[in-house]
Amino acid sequence: MGRTPEFDREDVLDRALLLFWQKGFHATSIRDLVDVTGLGKASIYNAFGNKEQFFKTVLDRYAMQSEQAQLQRLDAVTPASEAIRIYFEDLIRFSVTIGPRLGCLYTNTAVELAPRLEKMENYLKGQFEKTEERLATTIRRGHDDGSIPTSVVPETTANILLNLAFGIRVQARLGSSEEKLRGIVEGSMAALLFYPYRSNLAHQSEARSA
Repeated sequence: MGRTPEFDREDVLDRALLLFWQKGFHATSIRDLVDVTGLGKASIYNAFGNKEQFFKTVLDRYAMQSEQAQLQRLDAVTPASEAIRIYFEDLIRFSVTIGPRLGCLYTNTAVELAPRLEKMENYLKGQFEKTEERLATTIRRGHDDGSIPTSVVPETTANILLNLAFGIRVQARLGSSEEKLRGIVEGSMAALLFYPYRSNLAHQSEARSA
């Protein structure tokens, strides 16, 4: 077997990521991957395995680039309620600009593949559970720093927030404006008793109206 030619692995993964994100797993062919990456078919198989293995590598890249970067902000910002506010601000900004209204790659993949590919289903469940636990940890931190009422149940509320994040990405993909997405989050935060978040968004809304 010949040696796989040298190439910029990160650049290839970024090109493949955008292609899979735009077209989905099934609609993306090996020929498409050859065209977008500039690698030959044999080089793709040698470097990444079959299409499913290549896609799994792309998902890991997506996690490192977008999901983990957003989640790290949850740990870095104080107080905890502000961390959650910024998490959703970043999510909205990404969804309507950087993310080119393509939705969440994880969510898209769950709808397309999870019912039919058990390995993919387990992988996505694991990623969603990590996000949910990070949100729950942030809520517990909010109990400690006084920014989130202790009546807010971490596990249940984290699950609601995770589903809110899914909804934001879907709404963005359907063309909802940034202002509308902010309103959705504002109402949700008010319902979940994140008073600092609600006050902050109200102040922002008044400033935009002035």
